Amino acid sequence: MAMYCTKILGEMLLSEPLPNCELKPDQPLPSPNQLLRKILIKNKKKHYPKNIPVNKTTPAAEKDDETLPPPTPEKTRSIPIEEEKTTKDGVLTNGVMDLEKVPSEMDDITESSSEEEEEEQADPEQIVEDQNEGTAAKESEAGAEMSALVHYTQPVRFHSFEYAEKRNRCYEISSFVETQATNLLKEHPVEFVNYNKRQLSRIYPKGTRVDSSNYMPQVFWNAGCQLVALNFQTLDLGMQLNLGIFEYNGRSGYLLKPNFMRRKDRKFDPFTESTVDGIIAGTVTIRIISGQLLTDKRVGTYVEVDMYGLPADTVRRKFRTKPVPNNGINPMYEDEPFVFKKVVLPDLACLRIAVYEDNGRFIGHRILPVVGLRPGYRHISLRNESGQPLQFHTLFVHITVKDYIPDGFSELADALANPIAYQSMVEKHACQLMALTDDDEADDVKESDRSPAKGSIGSSDAGRQAVSKEEKTDSSASQLSRQSAVNGNIQRMAPSRSTSPAALPSLKRQETLRRGLAQSVRSLSDENAQEKVLSLLESEEANLTAEPLEKIKEHKSVQKVLAKLEKDLQALRKKHEKMKEKEKELLMQKEDKLAKAQEYQKTHIVKTHSKLSKKSSGMDAQLMKRRSEAGLMAMSAEHQSKLEELQRNHSQALICITKELYKAELELYERYQEPLYSAIEKSMASSQAAQMDHLKSLHDREVAELMKRLEIQNKEEMKDLSKKHKDKNELARIKRESHQRLIDQAVAERQRFSSLLDKRKSELESQHMEIRKQFEEERSLARERLQQEFQAKISKLLLESEERSVSCTSTEIVEKSPL
Repeated sequence: MAMYCTKILGEMLLSEPLPNCELKPDQPLPSPNQLLRKILIKNKKKHYPKNIPVNKTTPAAEKDDETLPPPTPEKTRSIPIEEEKTTKDGVLTNGVMDLEKVPSEMDDITESSSEEEEEEQADPEQIVEDQNEGTAAKESEAGAEMSALVHYTQPVRFHSFEYAEKRNRCYEISSFVETQATNLLKEHPVEFVNYNKRQLSRIYPKGTRVDSSNYMPQVFWNAGCQLVALNFQTLDLGMQLNLGIFEYNGRSGYLLKPNFMRRKDRKFDPFTESTVDGIIAGTVTIRIISGQLLTDKRVGTYVEVDMYGLPADTVRRKFRTKPVPNNGINPMYEDEPFVFKKVVLPDLACLRIAVYEDNGRFIGHRILPVVGLRPGYRHISLRNESGQPLQFHTLFVHITVKDYIPDGFSELADALANPIAYQSMVEKHACQLMALTDDDEADDVKESDRSPAKGSIGSSDAGRQAVSKEEKTDSSASQLSRQSAVNGNIQRMAPSRSTSPAALPSLKRQETLRRGLAQSVRSLSDENAQEKVLSLLESEEANLTAEPLEKIKEHKSVQKVLAKLEKDLQALRKKHEKMKEKEKELLMQKEDKLAKAQEYQKTHIVKTHSKLSKKSSGMDAQLMKRRSEAGLMAMSAEHQSKLEELQRNHSQALICITKELYKAELELYERYQEPLYSAIEKSMASSQAAQMDHLKSLHDREVAELMKRLEIQNKEEMKDLSKKHKDKNELARIKRESHQRLIDQAVAERQRFSSLLDKRKSELESQHMEIRKQFEEERSLARERLQQEFQAKISKLLLESEERSVSCTSTEIVEKSPL
């Protein structure tokens, strides 16, 4: 087979990779222009190890090969794809090893071999063959010569989109059975499209299609699959669609995918129902006017018009003309135009116009891509089931292709597209309203209409300018009418206006038109502005500030600990006050005892002196008096010294008691440090959590109000749409669009609310961090601050005691000093 391909195809066969497009990871595939007039072989690829010397095939080698056992079929997996047979071999070209041409193929040989070994070990039981995948996996392995011709279409087993993206080898192609491809498309639509941007994929019918029927290829074209294989022996709808779509582009067999399905920086979801970024949705209208030479039988005929594309664009079995009985030569179909209101993606959509006999027998059809439609009156030649043109069978139709305009902007768009018709309607309405106005108002209107004309007659230059502008208006109006006639929209023209200067009010009417359009645009913008309601997270209610530590310390739990601490302090101080009172009482007792002793001694001295003075003479009496006075003075001095000693002892005792009080207070404070700061920390955490919960509650309330508001809006819109549209399919489509629009609006609003919530939370969290930092600093310095306060109290106590002792000493000196 390899020899036949090489001999017959000759230079058209791509026998080796292109020089500037080597088979390496991260290397994109060559462009179609580089592969122009080249034939690519898709077959299993065989790899060989680098360290085995290879020579050209010899008869002896062939004889050895004959002795080898025949290759056993590969184990089939549940994943229906074609797997490349990987071994530790090199690449052969015409029987000769070629290690330099495909160096990147050797990178994953070991990996593939190990994966196969693990699979064999992991699946000891026999795997049941999936009937959908057919017998592709049981084919014998590729020959060396045929394998050497496979370059840019090397088949590999598909594992996952992430695995393929990680390998990033564009020259590898995976085959998918239609069931597997459908599941992947349903579960990972965007990843499937991105996969097809990078490398090729092939879809083939499942093996259970014993009648050789076909699936709808449009499903996989929407995902960008390049090779969508069909059973060509069956000319069903899928095959007709395939033949018709590839009739486009000169029947070359190749179609270029849209730009957004090729660029890596664009994201595309094939199940989207909204407009794709950068692509303007379209509106297609087709009116079936008549048929020519459809059949020579005397039977009735009718025409069906379907559209295939994205799921949102696909319309089937909806538009059908009324059968025209007993006329197959020139039937006239007097039906309303078929309108495809919104075609989300015209690049992937196509029309199918099919003609049937009234008994359902197929006559002919035509597949027309939407991007290739030519608006206007057209004759469409029909094709048979095999896509061959029928000789005389044609349909006469009128096609209109426009940009899609939502219902809310239809009047504005009509006014912009045909301002003359819009102004004529405005003038007509104004004339009808004149019947309801008073005569005075009508006279005022006439006078106001005449005043510009009178002013313009006075200036010939202004009159000439008005004439030229009027002529331009008339010429543009006639040109627009001709264009409308070509498109089949014959408009009723207003009567010709005079070219005299007195016709200037027409310019005023044009200005009225522009002003009306501006007001319409302004009203639309005002409505959009009103829809954007101020969020609760933007109000003053959401302007929260973190509670400072001073306020947190006022919380009930913290105050409870502080109250308990104060109670213990009061008990401790009361105990020490009792000790002070006891010391004071003891001092008073000692002072009383000392005073009594002094009084007794004084009395004893006086009595002794009086007795001796009576017995002695005058000189002896004087001497005895002096001795008694000296004894009294000595006794008073001794008493004073004892009293001072008592005072000093009492002061030292009080100082010791106060020191013990301060030390006990310090120990009590230190014992209460942990409970106190734990309570402060809990209160701070609860306060900060409450503020965060308040923001969350505002957000939840805002979301609930939003959903309630959107639900009411959705109900009202659905009610209005049900009254406006009678077509069920069109109503369902518009309802889906409206629902999707409301969902998008809800998502956008919720994202806005979430961003506002995150912003508020981040601002509040920064404030909370500052408060927590202050708390940690105060907590770490608490013990040091208590020690400093204790030392300050002790120093103050000692200083006061020294000052008191100094003052007492100075008082005694003053008292003892003579006058």
